[in-house]
Amino acid sequence: MAKIKYIFRDFRWTVTKLDIKKYGYVSSLSRIYKLPKGELRIALVDPIAKFRRGEITEDKFRKELSINLNVPMPVGKSNFFLFNTPAQEYAEQYKSVINFINKLKNLWYKNVLLSDDYKPQVKKLKEIWRYKPFDSIVVSCDVWLSKRDDITNDTTEIFDYTLKKYWINSNECIFVDDKEANCIAAEKTWIKSIVFLSPRQAIKDVKNILKIK
Repeated sequence: MAKIKYIFRDFRWTVTKLDIKKYGYVSSLSRIYKLPKGELRIALVDPIAKFRRGEITEDKFRKELSINLNVPMPVGKSNFFLFNTPAQEYAEQYKSVINFINKLKNLWYKNVLLSDDYKPQVKKLKEIWRYKPFDSIVVSCDVWLSKRDDITNDTTEIFDYTLKKYWINSNECIFVDDKEANCIAAEKTWIKSIVFLSPRQAIKDVKNILKIK
């Protein structure tokens, strides 16, 4: 059995926590468009996937969403809160997770950020050094790939890309994510995955696999 050398980790909800009712993009768009969340989720599927992969700009995302909803684009400052003032700027980091990432670095493990995110968010997070604990960063909008297809939940491309980019064998890494669908996608590339339920649980599960205290 190969020795685990790399820990792939999602960012939102596994490293940081956020008031999703206040800052989540569905909640924000629901307030902006004054429409129910269910209606928005249906209209969001295609434009949010393309925006996440960096295929369209934020303005194009808004236009496509408005076309899908068959409503005019809202105007005013509130319309630009969602991504131009990134919600993650207001997120609280899990101190226990950050401390554990640093502990793994001291034990010579490599921590790789593997996240689905949007260019305005990523730019801001880099500016405020939120990615500092990680040795390497792979973000969907930079590589035009994402962890899953929003319709089929059946894509492994970003995992294949990351393995090839860093010359990693799938049995040399662990993946931690709060979404089970993403973990299932990772497992299809033979990456052992942990569904994040809480900082304590995820840290314990990683320790058990690595056989460390």
